[in-house]
Amino acid sequence: MSIALITGCSTGIGFATAVAMARAGHEVVAAMRNPDGAPELAELAAGEKLPVSVVRLDVDSDESERRGIEEVQREYGITSVAKLASRIDEQKVRS
Repeated sequence: MSIALITGCSTGIGFATAVAMARAGHEVVAAMRNPDGAPELAELAAGEKLPVSVVRLDVDSDESERRGIEEVQREYGITSVAKLASRIDEQKVRS
């Protein structure tokens, strides 16, 4: 079984991807800025007994992203991470 670290899991594409991957049998580490403010994924995972762990990670903060990825790598043994973005901050692109 593979482990997938997916960001933006509180809503939308991230939420749907996390659910689909877990239902397909993958272990999912679902990252979101505020897990306490978006309990729906954790509740769904518990109800369906899906292999989903929710972690706090804010991809808009370089420090939060670095710490979050390091923690996930330590805890889950993930050795590689691919960063995919559904939106691009034009200010960050220009700098």
